[in-house]
Amino acid sequence: MDYSFAKNARECSVTHRVFAPGEAFYSLLIEEMNGRFTRRDYSVEAWNDLQRDPEYPKMDGVVGFWKSKIPDLSSKRQRWAPNEILLRYFEELENRPDCDDTRYVLALLLVRRRLLVCDDEHTEEDRSFLTLHDPKRDLNFEVEVLTPSTERYDAIQQQLAELLQ
Repeated sequence: MDYSFAKNARECSVTHRVFAPGEAFYSLLIEEMNGRFTRRDYSVEAWNDLQRDPEYPKMDGVVGFWKSKIPDLSSKRQRWAPNEILLRYFEELENRPDCDDTRYVLALLLVRRRLLVCDDEHTEEDRSFLTLHDPKRDLNFEVEVLTPSTERYDAIQQQLAELLQ
């Protein structure tokens, strides 16, 4: 599996200016034509310019966007994308067999955050599956249990953090 996530450099994708601690910015999650996901961060000024661009509403592949603030450097708390973006990304991965282990790890995160509830675990043809329920939207999902190696799990966690934090 090959990902091309650019590491969040905490700078504006347009101006390349580094964000200051406490500064607000916008993040845009986009599925590229090659099926890969990228994140672009924008200063408030660049975001406002983007919103005025007549091509913006026609941008293909936009999964979602959110507004955040650069945390204080002394704070260790991780701040994830809004719940709706996490759930939408989880759904986007459903028909991507090359991302099954990533989807499983993201499912565990969503269960941990209480966005999804594990209703059942069952086995079919020597493969285990979880049935997850989204109580807010009354939707069910099935996720194959694919326990990655420690190294792969760390890589997936890092990729998700870079893309969705």
